[in-house]
Amino acid sequence: EVELVEDGALLRLAISDDRLEELWVTSPKVKTAAGARVGMTVEEVLKRYGSKAVATTKQGNGGPFYVVEVVERGNALVFTLEDWQGPDFTDPEDMSRLDPSAKIGVIIVSAYSDGYYGGC
Repeated sequence: EVELVEDGALLRLAISDDRLEELWVTSPKVKTAAGARVGMTVEEVLKRYGSKAVATTKQGNGGPFYVVEVVERGNALVFTLEDWQGPDFTDPEDMSRLDPSAKIGVIIVSAYSDGYYGGC
């Protein structure tokens, strides 16, 4: 795992067997192909990706984590909230209380997994 930090922005690369496993971005300077970036709202990300984006939960240590996710060809683009645990849902699958003005704090690119940490 390699971490690069510049001006408070983290870029984390997880490499396994000479293959990129995960890329984490916390900088608003880095944009996706659709123009989404850290600091945007859930609503802005959902608008940029349309029907490809889904608000969902990911399980992991300290989770569930509330995210907006785009899955294509076995890969996932995961937009994690600044307040990563999001609202206090009694039903983790009920996303109706997800605040559309919640800010994105981390963007993760990885192979698709049900878990938050690459299958965890």
